[in-house]
Amino acid sequence: MEVLSLQPNSNASKFVLPLCAVLMGIPVRAMGASSSSTTFDVPAASVTSPTGINNRGTVVGLFTDSEGTHGFIRTKRQFKNLDVPGTNSTEAQGINNRGQIVGQFNDASGQHGFLFSKEEFTLIDLPGASLTGALDINDGGDIVGQVRDASGNDGFLISEGGVIRIRVPSAVLTAAYGINDDGDIVGTFNDGNTFHGFLFSKGQFTTIDVPGASLTNALKINNAGDIVGIFNGSTGPQGFLLSNGRFTAIAVPDASFTQATGINDRGQIVGSFGDSEGHQHGFENQQAH
Repeated sequence: MEVLSLQPNSNASKFVLPLCAVLMGIPVRAMGASSSSTTFDVPAASVTSPTGINNRGTVVGLFTDSEGTHGFIRTKRQFKNLDVPGTNSTEAQGINNRGQIVGQFNDASGQHGFLFSKEEFTLIDLPGASLTGALDINDGGDIVGQVRDASGNDGFLISEGGVIRIRVPSAVLTAAYGINDDGDIVGTFNDGNTFHGFLFSKGQFTTIDVPGASLTNALKINNAGDIVGIFNGSTGPQGFLLSNGRFTAIAVPDASFTQATGINDRGQIVGSFGDSEGHQHGFENQQAH
């Protein structure tokens, strides 16, 4: 495995979202009903959890079976395992249109990020971190994720300019989950009371809170600016789509929970849901708009 060495002096910096940025809720026109979805499972898995989809319809995610947790790649309804060699816990978290995949894995020394490109794994570890997770990648190769070290729990961005650490002001935790080709970043932060989603775009920070929700997590963003994520409402955990200022709830019928975790430029959404027997399945939504 190649090691992507991110040294403290290699243009790394801490980026605290400016206090003068606009902190506001995105206007909401309506909450819509979910549209029809196709469900799928990795064979023999007790948990199937898609996390990303590119414009070719290739889906990545993670699944659990009797041997542990593995990443997967789903192409034309065919599944391929994605496991970091020598580990029993790998999660694929994001994929771009070039087929590059990022994710995270656990070994005896902790949690690490990875990039999978041209059939090769590259380790992503931020210096001094006890935890690094790579969560999404855009077509330019920019990577976002989360890091934990002595100074806190923050998001990060890796780009050609180096490493930028992302911390929402006064937050006790920040994680960057998604990035599009314009460099717009979505994620979640905890203010000490609950979780909120955020969008950072063109130097402006905006909170994302589904109306009436006790928590909101923004997870992925496409090039049109459509955002998907998870919120906890009066009927339990559900997915959401935020498009053109409108929230649409995404709930698989009769599911105990629904999560919307990936979206491509065609508006296809992937996610997962729980059934009455405690199993978790994947879904793909063909009618995001």
